[in-house]
Amino acid sequence: MKHSDAIKALLLATISEIADDPKLYAVNPGKDFTRNRKLGFHETIMVLLTMGAIVSKKNCIDISGDLHQHHQRPHSISNEKS
Repeated sequence: MKHSDAIKALLLATISEIADDPKLYAVNPGKDFTRNRKLGFHETIMVLLTMGAIVSKKNCIDISGDLHQHHQRPHSISNEKS
């Protein structure tokens, strides 16, 4: 098992443990996550993590694109002046 797979398995197991008793992590225990919803506690946590991963990936792409453009500019400017 790869290290990343082990970390993912640990994360999913931890989320499942938390989802087993969400009142321990709720602002209003006994009210929050007590009704049967389409998105329960476990699904809500997974959606938030997925959204965070998408934003992180986009930020990495944006940063790498900015770095790539930064390194390209001096060459294109010097080529234009030549």
